[in-house]
Amino acid sequence: VKKLSQRIGITKNSIFGNFWDFVQSDSEQYQWADTAYGTSHIPPHTDGSYLLDSPGMQLFHVTVYDGNKAPDSQLIDGFKLAHELQINHFETFRYFSHYAFEWYYT
Repeated sequence: VKKLSQRIGITKNSIFGNFWDFVQSDSEQYQWADTAYGTSHIPPHTDGSYLLDSPGMQLFHVTVYDGNKAPDSQLIDGFKLAHELQINHFETFRYFSHYAFEWYYT
């Protein structure tokens, strides 16, 4: 993953560093309250949106696989979504692209 990501573009540090491992043993199962350590489906979402320079793409590599079901990968093209919104719902596109919104990270 490290070599691939460095071929795609510039890698950036996060609050966890540049590259890190998500490792979970049975004894660590409830140590972290984070969906990244679980086995449930995680729907499309943004990570790092609270950073000044948020990530454009994150890559994950499953290194332990129990053989039951292959993990799913999803790529969401935000530019395509914005283009579709502009074409099919112009007033909504204009609203979201012209007004600033207050937000906070919890």
